[in-house]
Amino acid sequence: MVQPNLGLVRAIVAEANPSVRQGVRNALYGMGFREIVDTGSITKAQDLCAQSAVDLLIINSDLENNDSSLLVRELRRMKLGKDPFVVVISLLPIADELHVRKAVDCGVDDLLLLPVIPQQMSLRLYSQVKARKPFMVTHDYIGPDRRKSSRPPEGANAFHLNAPNPLAARAMGVPQERYMQLVEQAAGAIREQRGRSLTGFIKREGTHFYALARDGQPLPDDLAYRMFRLETMLDELLDHSGNAAELIQFSQLCGRIKGAASSASLAEIEQLYTQAQALAARYGST
Repeated sequence: MVQPNLGLVRAIVAEANPSVRQGVRNALYGMGFREIVDTGSITKAQDLCAQSAVDLLIINSDLENNDSSLLVRELRRMKLGKDPFVVVISLLPIADELHVRKAVDCGVDDLLLLPVIPQQMSLRLYSQVKARKPFMVTHDYIGPDRRKSSRPPEGANAFHLNAPNPLAARAMGVPQERYMQLVEQAAGAIREQRGRSLTGFIKREGTHFYALARDGQPLPDDLAYRMFRLETMLDELLDHSGNAAELIQFSQLCGRIKGAASSASLAEIEQLYTQAQALAARYGST
């Protein structure tokens, strides 16, 4: 049986504390890693992910007092770098509910509480090489299916995918060209399912708002925020869709409602409902 060669794996360590960063480097080196780049800057970490081929990212959840979950979300949503399936380990300064939830919900593969214990990190990384969890795709999540109580309502029916594993592929000597073919295939499946999940959510929101407005019930107090959420979802669809005019028009409608949420009219809500239904039908959403 071929043994994994971790010396081939390209790793990034993003940690602001120099002593912690060096400790993680040393632990990786002790495991056999040799291609290690480290940084204490969130900006440099983003640049490395965008410009470099990376298989493993170990990143502090509060890098330079910035929420690094945003960077991980960008990776998973194919807005940063060329591979949304990078193995990501989040370093947590404290294991409170807020830090754990943010890390889990952004799509990391695993969590390590600081200070890092080398033996624990070794076990976690080898488990990623041998048996990475399948990816799950919903309207608000792309990443390994490791969530439990925080899983969204549609989680039970979420789309699952045996995602490419760059850590295992690199360590086992899979040719880069073959690996990137797997990435392209899996990314295409995720984009398709993500479109269905997003438009299904938009349809449910539009149906809910229209039912309230039609029956003379007050619209939600957080309508402006919910319109903002729909705008961000439409922006994501726009990144991967040829229906630019339709999506831009819909986004503009959400913007108008958001700007005058307290006085949104039945006609505007009905228009929102109609466009949401049409969009969902186009993507085959339910």
